Amino acid sequence: MNRRLFRIFARIYIKNEARRPGDSLKQSIQKRLERYGLQIESLTSQELSRRLSREEWCPSEVMFHALHAARGMFRMAQELRNGSAQDLEPERIGKTKTVTREDLVALCKEVQEIAEKFNYSEFESTTASHPWIGQLNWKQWIALNLIHMERHQRQIQRTILKH
Repeated sequence: MNRRLFRIFARIYIKNEARRPGDSLKQSIQKRLERYGLQIESLTSQELSRRLSREEWCPSEVMFHALHAARGMFRMAQELRNGSAQDLEPERIGKTKTVTREDLVALCKEVQEIAEKFNYSEFESTTASHPWIGQLNWKQWIALNLIHMERHQRQIQRTILKH
């Protein structure tokens, strides 16, 4: 899917998901993170480092990116709830690095703890801008987190299935 179409669908998805009660969002995030944890544990080191091409990320890089971004989105949502958030700078998105399985397990557990402790109660917040999606309130950042993790989980599955 090209970037323009992704943005359009993402905005619709985020708007709809953000209408859900906070507890429902929390359950969805926790399930998604649980799937990431199970997926990390189920993949071999070889599968985690497999690339379809030189230009594409391997599954461990995709997982690191998704989990690192999830941590950042929770931070942004918390800052919005605190009234202290700033817009996301374009150069902060689309980053990854090569990590070990142990690094992924630790990062996944860290994000699971953040998700568990996050306050999902209803709260009117200001907004902060995402470079591709636009202005988002705290619930919309959480919904963006869901779509982002889902998108990359599908990407990982495609990479594994193609080999």
